[in-house]
Amino acid sequence: MTITSTVTLKQPGGLVYPKVPDPAVADPESVRINPLSGNYVWVSEGDRALTAVPPRIIDPFIREVSPDGSHLRSILWPSAFKMSTENKGPRGNAVFRGASRFLPTAASSRCSPRARCKRTARPPPWMLARPRA
Repeated sequence: MTITSTVTLKQPGGLVYPKVPDPAVADPESVRINPLSGNYVWVSEGDRALTAVPPRIIDPFIREVSPDGSHLRSILWPSAFKMSTENKGPRGNAVFRGASRFLPTAASSRCSPRARCKRTARPPPWMLARPRA
């Protein structure tokens, strides 16, 4: 394999991600390409470092970006996935560690792991989530 180029992933506002200790920093763990759209879906596990100076509380996320790295949408998660300074919720370095491969909608509904699933034009469930503003 030869790496021929890189893409800079951008925040929802269009800026590049800062470095630690900025609270907008990302902790990328996994990236996948949606073969239907060509967009990237990537995962950041966030951080909960209460002993750091200053303490870091960064929520985990799953975001979709265009091939040029521009932010398209964020998947909304229940409050149980929000980092907290209290002794509850997710811990640093222990949330979204990876993303599975892209599956067509049919695979997530009636197809068994051994069955050949018919692809549909309907987007997969993760793409039906309401985008974060």
